Amino acid sequence: MTRKQSFRGDERAIEGLPIRLVIALVVGVASLAIMMQLLGGIGTVGQTEVKLETQDDGIASVTDSSGNDQPVTYTVEVTDTEGKSVDGESTLIISGGSVELTSGTETRTISGSQTIEIEHDKIDFRSDQVKGTLKVTIEPPGDSNYVDEETQELMVTK
Repeated sequence: MTRKQSFRGDERAIEGLPIRLVIALVVGVASLAIMMQLLGGIGTVGQTEVKLETQDDGIASVTDSSGNDQPVTYTVEVTDTEGKSVDGESTLIISGGSVELTSGTETRTISGSQTIEIEHDKIDFRSDQVKGTLKVTIEPPGDSNYVDEETQELMVTK
């Protein structure tokens, strides 16, 4: 038969409690450090990189076949890494690359597949330059899980 003991008379609990708390804290911190190290290489969950898809490989000319100046025209679409179109409006920030823009930057808001134009007089080629690139940064829709971490380029020729 077992005998009932009251907690008032049991002094073991109070003596072992501080060391048990220290052991639990050390084990918990060590476990947390291991989990954080394992999760550190995964990256941000839920974010998808976007890219700019263009027709004609992103190459446009400032002159037509007869040598007359014309706007630079690109048909572009913002897609995810799987090639699916990004829903909502994305903003394209176009700036000078190896050719300069006289305005500094051009901003276009697009949704789906759209044609964008840049006037020929806004593109500044060097005197010895026949072709160059424009840098494009994409600002995906604000309420989405898309990010743009890579600057992309559009090719411009005379």
